Amino acid sequence: MPTPAEEFESAEERVRMGDSRIDIALRGPLRDWLDAMAEWAREYPEMAHDHDRPACDDYACDVMGRSIALARAINGGQR
Repeated sequence: MPTPAEEFESAEERVRMGDSRIDIALRGPLRDWLDAMAEWAREYPEMAHDHDRPACDDYACDVMGRSIALARAINGGQR
């Protein structure tokens, strides 16, 4: 199973490569978001650990959990 940082990187690559499933107007901001989240997941792996569940009460965990879900949706549930 890919790590959260790999999920973000893979999703960012799909956006960069022009995956037809992603509206063109969203590509720039979405790439920036995914890139920032990949960096965050690499720098603070404990924040990205085990967020394949409902997000905890911590705001940072909520943002990371939702971001991982977004990356996985872009990746089609797999890398």
